[in-house]
Amino acid sequence: LVKAAKGLMSPDFDATRNILTAGHTVIGLVKALPYLDAESGTQAKTRIQVLYDFLQANQNPDGGWGYKDGSSYSFSTAFPTAVSLEALLEANRGVVTSLILKAVEYLLQHQADNGYWDRGRLGSHLATTTWVEIALPTLLDALGVEFQASVTNDLLAEGGFESVHLTWAPVPQAVTYTNYRKPASSDDKAY
Repeated sequence: LVKAAKGLMSPDFDATRNILTAGHTVIGLVKALPYLDAESGTQAKTRIQVLYDFLQANQNPDGGWGYKDGSSYSFSTAFPTAVSLEALLEANRGVVTSLILKAVEYLLQHQADNGYWDRGRLGSHLATTTWVEIALPTLLDALGVEFQASVTNDLLAEGGFESVHLTWAPVPQAVTYTNYRKPASSDDKAY
């Protein structure tokens, strides 16, 4: 685990070559942090912050991410959006930001009628849907929301820095719940 984390922090490893690599690297380093010595932990936190900033800078206006900014794959799709969402949630240690809410909104608006998320040009329906199913519960855990699987099909999250409004519409009459999330740190940095 330590050796793998050091590989992810190596100057020879270009974690910004595309969105998926950046997201996966953030997730891997965050999960490895408890096992790193102080010096490696500091190095990992620095790398996480750089990649957090990279992901933030490359979010598309629609709230999603494409595979690689500035290429024919820069349009948003669910696969890189779900990986980026999980990475941002992990890096923020459960603090939900407007950046994260935009990503959630993108994913919720792009779920197919059959329940899957479209793979776009990359990945598969299974991989994409699995990453969404990893990221959305991480969001709900961060919000401290108790939920039932049957009410998450039509979930809309919106809000500002102090509260998040979750609207569930499992039936024609929507019910709105307001949940207050953990306060953001004053420096607005991932680590």
